[in-house]
Amino acid sequence: TRADVTTYDVFADVTLHATDRLDVFAGGRATWDKKEVTLQGLTPNGVSTLTKGGLLLAPTPGGAVLEGTNSSTTLTGRAGVRYAVSPNVNLYAVYGIGKRPEVLQVNANKPAEIIPTEKLASVEGGVKFRLMGGRLVGDASVFHYDYDNFQTLGFVNGVLATINAGKADATGFETQLNWTIAPGVSIFGSYGYNKARFRSGAYAGNRFRNSPDHKFAIGGNVEAARVAGIQVEHHLHACADRAG
Repeated sequence: TRADVTTYDVFADVTLHATDRLDVFAGGRATWDKKEVTLQGLTPNGVSTLTKGGLLLAPTPGGAVLEGTNSSTTLTGRAGVRYAVSPNVNLYAVYGIGKRPEVLQVNANKPAEIIPTEKLASVEGGVKFRLMGGRLVGDASVFHYDYDNFQTLGFVNGVLATINAGKADATGFETQLNWTIAPGVSIFGSYGYNKARFRSGAYAGNRFRNSPDHKFAIGGNVEAARVAGIQVEHHLHACADRAG
């Protein structure tokens, strides 16, 4: 298999300082790409006893070289606001549109096909803060992602390939804190909730891969000594991911 991909991007991002406390920002990107894919599947040592064909790639008819080309254009962007409640507390909200370009799928046992552009609409809002003279630093956010034409992997005629899984969404909350208890001693923790589900197609109702509903981490840093100007630290850390 060989793939040649040529991509061009044009992007811009601007920020308006509306007041001493309020910033309004927006950005966008246009992407043009061209894909050229060739595929040849051979079994010089005979077919696999496991698949009755190629082990990782289905043989092309008569060992022929199959070709496919595709050109696509995608537009993405974001817009949002930042508001300084105080010099140490900031609020923000962002809306964005993302896209993953069309996929050119060249198959050994059927004509080349185009997997549609994956589209994502996302919204996020949160707070970032630095309190207690900088000893307590953290942030918290809520988000929602809405996908259309979600591109993922699946088996097509016994061969692993990119497929269109349809609609999906994710809603969640994330927060993290770092507290310096005393000079050289700090603790930190984070928690994330992310309910990510496929809403249509073959995977309807399933979670995203490697995306548990709950995850957290806790730990600490202790400065043990200073030797010849080199800081030596002990690190304690624990984390967990759990779906359900």
